[in-house]
Amino acid sequence: MMGNKVISLILDDNDKSFDKLRQILKQGNYQVELAGCYQDGLDITSKEQIDLILLENELSGKNAFEVYENLKTKNSNRDIPVIFISSLNKAEQKARAFELGAVDYITKPFNENEIMARINRHLNIKEEKDKLKVKNEKQEILLENIETQIWYLKDPETYGPVNEAHADFLGFEKSEIEHKKISNFYSEEETEICIMGNKKVFQKKEKIETEELINNREGENRLFAVTKTPKINKNGEVEYVVCTALDITERKKQEEKLKKQKDRLNWIIEGTNSGTWELNLQTGEAFCNQKWAELLGYELEEIDLTTINNWKNLVHPDDLKKCKKAFKKHFRGEAESYNVEARMKHKAGHWIWMLGLGKVISWTDDGSPYKMFGIDIDISEQKKQEQIIKELHSATIGLQKLDSEKEICLKTIESAREILDFDLCHVSLLKNDQFVPTAASEIMETKTLPLDYGIAGKAFKNNESYLTLNTAKDPDAKPTEKKYKSGITIPMKDTGFFQAISTEINDFNQKDLELAEILIGSTKAALDKLYYQKELEYKSFHDSLTNLYNRRFFEEELHRLDTKRQLPISIIMADLNGLKLINDSYGHEKGDELLKKTAEILESSIRKEDIVARQGGDEFAVLLPKTDNEQLNKIIKRIKAEVKNANNKENIPISIALGSATKEDPAESINQVLKKADDNMYQNKLSESRSTKSKIVQGLLNSLSAKSNETQEHSLRMRNLALKFGNKLKLTYSELNRLSLLATMHDIGKTTIPENILTKPGQLTDKEWELVKKHSEKGYKIASASEELVLIAEDILSHHENWDGKGYPQGLKGEEIPYLARIISIVDAYDVMVNESSYNRAISAEKALEEIRKNSGSQFDPELADEFIELMTEVFSLSLE
Repeated sequence: MMGNKVISLILDDNDKSFDKLRQILKQGNYQVELAGCYQDGLDITSKEQIDLILLENELSGKNAFEVYENLKTKNSNRDIPVIFISSLNKAEQKARAFELGAVDYITKPFNENEIMARINRHLNIKEEKDKLKVKNEKQEILLENIETQIWYLKDPETYGPVNEAHADFLGFEKSEIEHKKISNFYSEEETEICIMGNKKVFQKKEKIETEELINNREGENRLFAVTKTPKINKNGEVEYVVCTALDITERKKQEEKLKKQKDRLNWIIEGTNSGTWELNLQTGEAFCNQKWAELLGYELEEIDLTTINNWKNLVHPDDLKKCKKAFKKHFRGEAESYNVEARMKHKAGHWIWMLGLGKVISWTDDGSPYKMFGIDIDISEQKKQEQIIKELHSATIGLQKLDSEKEICLKTIESAREILDFDLCHVSLLKNDQFVPTAASEIMETKTLPLDYGIAGKAFKNNESYLTLNTAKDPDAKPTEKKYKSGITIPMKDTGFFQAISTEINDFNQKDLELAEILIGSTKAALDKLYYQKELEYKSFHDSLTNLYNRRFFEEELHRLDTKRQLPISIIMADLNGLKLINDSYGHEKGDELLKKTAEILESSIRKEDIVARQGGDEFAVLLPKTDNEQLNKIIKRIKAEVKNANNKENIPISIALGSATKEDPAESINQVLKKADDNMYQNKLSESRSTKSKIVQGLLNSLSAKSNETQEHSLRMRNLALKFGNKLKLTYSELNRLSLLATMHDIGKTTIPENILTKPGQLTDKEWELVKKHSEKGYKIASASEELVLIAEDILSHHENWDGKGYPQGLKGEEIPYLARIISIVDAYDVMVNESSYNRAISAEKALEEIRKNSGSQFDPELADEFIELMTEVFSLSLE
């Protein structure tokens, strides 16, 4: 207990008792610091944390009392207890030691047990003093932070120091209150009452306790317990008064409530099934009521409880010790009441659990317990439930360690036996939209059940447990075998259900259901964990989009299968052509659809033992063990045939570049074979990519035509008019070709706009118009992804920019706008104005040219606008001739 305490010995090292005392202390598990002289003793106390000093009274060349006084001059030594050790047993020596402050005086020769007892006692006293010191320091901090208001009075009318709680109550800072007159903070009436009470304390020189109703700063009426305690000086005068105020408003309400509850409790005890008892702790007499006797299976007159010893005979031997301990703790004041759970012998011979609650209600004059009153409550059922809960907890831990559905379900049934009494119990799990029995307590028919089957289907659908007391009277229990009369059905959401069945009616109750629900909750958690782990394992080796194996799995299998036994090994590398163009044109959802379709084609074209994986992006790889060149070519032909079949059904063509290689020599590196297949695929991709993109672009144009005939006609008119304008502007042959292509493709981005917006009659909403304006950027992305259109990508992006910088999407200005885009902007505007559309009424050519003239220099390049007006004027003149 006192281990690790440090004791300093300041003894004459020539003294024979020196070694003996050191050995005694070491055997007592003390750390001993030795000092053979006064100076050594001072040095030790400077370096070590000393808990006690043993000081010899006959130090050579030094008076021990002077040594003591010098030791105590250091602040750090003042609290260290000192015991004098001396061969002198003189009263004046002892008196002198105790006058100086020594805690003890031990004479030689000393008894080993006695000196250890004294040392232990003084170390304990020091430890308690240290604790008290810490406690006082904490209390000082607490005073400043508690809700109780504390203030000092210098006199009846003047504040001294106050704590934060009081300052906050008054609504001032502490510095504004301290050493100020009370009248500064209260009304005249309140001040008068307050000073009157203060004077009473100063005059009577005794503590006054009152309960006062005081308004707080919010004006709320609160009840306070106010205590005013005077500090009396040596002259018998009041030096100051310490005041405290504790808000007891809620406590008073609670006390009133508790009083009512206590009255009710007394009535309840009279009518309860609890057994009551009374003990006379001085005479050993014991008394109990009829109910106490009945709890143990007796009539009152049958049981002999006239003495406490007779009561002891009824308590289980293993519990008697803790009962005695609980009594003693209460008698010593360490526990407010007697409270213990113990087993007691029933008349029938078994043990029942009782909760004993009691309290001493009277004491003798010398403070010994006299009479004690208590009650005993039968808690056997509670103890049974506690045991069940422990078993359920154990089952929960066990279930979490299992790694298969079958094991988890079997463990569930095993645990269910501990809490339920059933004739049949089974767990059925959801598989392919039907229930499949997975584990059962008895042999049962393992047929699958539809999701709407009887009470199980209802429980699963509603995610609600059902307690069936009598299947004959419960229509939801049908269909069921006639021999089964009652049952419990508990769903496991999205997983399955648990069912316990009995051949007796009313064989289960609500508590059974609740306990079973706890167990099945653990079963569900264990299954969820298992499924999650399997899902993680699946995801770690599969591509989330196509559900094919991923690159990690492919590489592991590639090296696992790289053995002589698997030769020849062939590899096919596949790449979906034009994926970026499809993503930019149709959106990533369409691109994902084509990736999944490609995955289906590859999977359907290979054998069961082959492995196909998505390598990432638009790349796939196929691993073909035991496959020679002839077999490899057959598989490639099947893939191409599947692609052709798919393209007969799809608007967007699928094009897969394929490359392959075969390993026949065991010494050849499998990684080199993989690279060879990849190089071959890349060569094929280069030759096929241009054709693929052309087909996709044509598909986009077809899609645009399908969405809006008006858009198709607009492009044709634009192409003809643009070429006329280009010739007038003397564009080169190359520029004319680009302009012609731009006139045809400038609205290619509208393929990404919903058809209902493109063909909507009347005005577009702001949101719809913002969507339409995006077609320039969409068209730019499409054109950038195609070799045929990349030359006009910037022109497509800029064909709605304005000369004054107020166009879209980039806000380009003047000659920042590409030249062909400025040309097509005028041609586009003119064609839209003179032709009817779903959202625009046609105007005459003259008015259209007037609009172009008005917007010259703002929307249109002024020079090009003049050229266009001149061109159209010439065209009109020719048509009139």
